[in-house]
Amino acid sequence: MQFWKFEAEGNSYIVVESSNQHPVDVQSICSRRVGLGSDGLLTAEWLNESTVRMRVFNADGTEAPMCGNGARCVAAFAYVNRPHLKDRDIVIQAKGATVTHRLADTDGMKFNAVIRLDQDPLISKYEAESRYQYVVGSPHLVILTDLDTVNLTQEGPRFESTYDGGTNVMFASVIDHGVIRVLPWERGVGVVEGCATGSAAAVMAVAMQTPDWPIESEVLTPKGCVRVEWNPMERMLSMEGNVSLLAEGTYFA
Repeated sequence: MQFWKFEAEGNSYIVVESSNQHPVDVQSICSRRVGLGSDGLLTAEWLNESTVRMRVFNADGTEAPMCGNGARCVAAFAYVNRPHLKDRDIVIQAKGATVTHRLADTDGMKFNAVIRLDQDPLISKYEAESRYQYVVGSPHLVILTDLDTVNLTQEGPRFESTYDGGTNVMFASVIDHGVIRVLPWERGVGVVEGCATGSAAAVMAVAMQTPDWPIESEVLTPKGCVRVEWNPMERMLSMEGNVSLLAEGTYFA
């Protein structure tokens, strides 16, 4: 099986050009001991010249409706395999959202991804505890707190089960006006180095608490930075970040 391995803001993903990869196989492929090692597997199916259907499988084999960093990896896969598309938008269709990608840096692999949300992403809020539940393609629980007090390996799984079917958990803290730092916990994976849609959810939560919060924000993850632009009146979301091709080859196992 031919594969491509990408990294986006600390998340690593295996991309295969297939729509039939069974979740049972995902655990072996993603294993860091006996497989290729990654946070998940993404299947890419060409629907037309510049549109790709993406399925997202977590490292444990469960399927997720959307992944922002994963969508960026699939957009990069599209440009790597069809370089003549670099002047065009690439549309990534996932179960949870449709995302339009455009190269933000023609000399590298930086993408701007745009999502128009069909409905209010806020599902519930517990303002007394600074907790906000969003769906931005996938469910994200944002907890605004002092990150120095967070034990991610203990608190991540505890909060993951607070949403039916599980939720990603983003611990977030404001470090400057327009700048947020996050610690992500991803359902089906655990501790991860980045989460683009989770970073967007963190911006939404902070903006709800802070009336003069700017439309454009910078979100610092453990391994990178995502620039988020959120217009709540129009429900327009854009995320800009980098992606790198780490390896490509044939998987024999």
